[in-house]
Amino acid sequence: MGLQSYRFSISWPRLLPNGRGEVNEAGIQFYSDLIDDLLAHNIEPMITLYHWDLPQALQDEGGWEARSTAEAFEEYARLCYARFGSRVKKWATFNETIVFIGHGYITGNHPPSVRNPARAIQACHHVFIAHALAVKAFRGMQINR
Repeated sequence: MGLQSYRFSISWPRLLPNGRGEVNEAGIQFYSDLIDDLLAHNIEPMITLYHWDLPQALQDEGGWEARSTAEAFEEYARLCYARFGSRVKKWATFNETIVFIGHGYITGNHPPSVRNPARAIQACHHVFIAHALAVKAFRGMQINR
């Protein structure tokens, strides 16, 4: 097929079932094997950290409306950078924020399926904080330098 790169998302709950803390090493191994296989075939892996699969434990604590979710995202990002960063050069923090914020909190067509602009603003604010924390961690860990 002539693929030169492959973008995929890592499932946050697959690596950290509770959103933080205990690591699922089988999940780490799955992605590690995928990355190694891509590189063995001269395909550059490109990772997206969040593609709408928030760990249920974090949703139960308020989801993106809670600042603690942004802080948990930083922990998750650091884990990914530490385990995969030596082999992955291209990273994205979030996939289509408009979907899980706009449709999750404005139209109600996506989880958490509410229609509340004030809650949307709060959630969006925490996603921005999560992005900033993840980028700061990436730079601080000197990934790909």
